[in-house]
Amino acid sequence: MASGRLTARTAVVTAWAAIWALLLLGCCWKSRTAVSPACTALAKPAGMSSSAGACSSAKAAYFKEGQALAKTAVADTPTRIIITLPASAPDDANGYDPAAHQSAGQLITWVFIPLLGTSGLIAFERRHGTLRRLLVAPANRATYLGGVISGQFGAALVQMFLLVAFGMIVMKVNWGDSPAALALMLVTFGLASVAFGVMLGTFVKTEDQASNLSIMLGMSMALLGGCWWPLELFPPGVQTAVHILPTTWAMQGLSDLTMRGATLPDIVPYAAILLAYAVVFFFIGVLRFRHA
Repeated sequence: MASGRLTARTAVVTAWAAIWALLLLGCCWKSRTAVSPACTALAKPAGMSSSAGACSSAKAAYFKEGQALAKTAVADTPTRIIITLPASAPDDANGYDPAAHQSAGQLITWVFIPLLGTSGLIAFERRHGTLRRLLVAPANRATYLGGVISGQFGAALVQMFLLVAFGMIVMKVNWGDSPAALALMLVTFGLASVAFGVMLGTFVKTEDQASNLSIMLGMSMALLGGCWWPLELFPPGVQTAVHILPTTWAMQGLSDLTMRGATLPDIVPYAAILLAYAVVFFFIGVLRFRHA
């Protein structure tokens, strides 16, 4: 009985072993058939070594072709433009020198405005009553005005001397080869300016009016007279009209001295015109002074 049971169990175990063996064999077969395409795909790159070599050859040929084109482009001589500059710039047709123009223009501007401020002295003495007491003295009005002019004129001469020295030393300006011509221009310009200030003093009532008018007229006449930039930059009509101003003649005279090598005979016409301005302004001032 026991041996029969053992035989039955053995048979069952053998049957189950056979079944599992068959299942394992089936699984192994399926896995083999599934892996073989992948193995084939993985094996293809190894087989494409010939095509990869062809690609490398094409790249090498393309590189060599580009290198040859680059060498050809470098070998071609490009069009060159050669510019030859002169050793020194040619002189301006009119001998224009910016430093000389600015030096002369600033001298005229900053001497002209303080001399116009002479009008403030007359207004001050009139407002405080000292002018009335001065006129009581046994001296005519021309003598009083001459005293006012001489004091302001002397200060202006010192100022002009300092500005000319500054231009020569610092700005290296050549003020001409004729000291007499330069002195004549400065003296006549100073006389015309201070006479203008005396005339202006007979019209103003207060020091504030004198100060404001001196600055406004001084700046405007210096600008229009060509003291700040060349008169040639102005329209033709303005260039003609501004010759009514004393600053225009003073600037032209000093420009001829510093930039065009003018001599004393060349400066005499400018000096004569400035002296005429001084006489006219002083005469109007005396007449207006008597009326006041």
